[in-house]
Amino acid sequence: MRFKFNHKINVALMLLVAITMVACFMLSACRDSVDGTPGEEVCTNHNFVKKDADTNKAPTYAESGRELKECTICGLTANFVIPKLERLAVTEDPQYLPLLSSYTVSYGDTLEEVKNAFFTAGWNFALDGNTTVGNVSADGYDFSVIYTPSTDAYNSLTATVRLIVQKATLMASDLKIVNPLTIPTTAETLDDVSLVLEPSQTIKGTIAWEEGQEIMRNQSATYYFIFTPSDLDSYNVYRGGIILIAD
Repeated sequence: MRFKFNHKINVALMLLVAITMVACFMLSACRDSVDGTPGEEVCTNHNFVKKDADTNKAPTYAESGRELKECTICGLTANFVIPKLERLAVTEDPQYLPLLSSYTVSYGDTLEEVKNAFFTAGWNFALDGNTTVGNVSADGYDFSVIYTPSTDAYNSLTATVRLIVQKATLMASDLKIVNPLTIPTTAETLDDVSLVLEPSQTIKGTIAWEEGQEIMRNQSATYYFIFTPSDLDSYNVYRGGIILIAD
């Protein structure tokens, strides 16, 4: 009986020692941090909360952010990557309106003038606005255009539009005429009244009185002329009028 009693004690002592060794090992493992520094309690289910730090950086649409967090249970700290923001589709931008596939413009127009005449908010030509549209062409020319969204939250867009270039229609301001002001009494027809262009005239051509006009004496009246551009491939013929006083 003494032998059996001692045997039971020995078994119990061995079991207690084993349990103690396992507990010590688990405690040691539980108190090791990620970087191996002892004394910091580590847990399997961390409860990370944000900490104020100079290294924190909010994400943008161009790059990801970074945030330092600390576990409220074991005190472990770690930097977390915050994915960069995702832009919304350009069609969701409130100011977005698509352009037409083509526009009819006039010879001599600049891209800035075309944009101001036809484009909706956000659209611009890729080329400089002072670029002209090119020679008269029924087929037209393709130009790259870029849409810049109202905020950084939306995607930008690059597209192509075609500009059909027609002849330019001149305006009165395009003609620099030496105005005779009055019709002398010696003039029997308008052919006797000088009608010439100033040397500063940019668009070259010829100017002449329209045929079949009678001089209205002792009153002012509008007398019409025809300007024929030298470059008829690019400009339409212009018909204008001048108010003259006939003695």
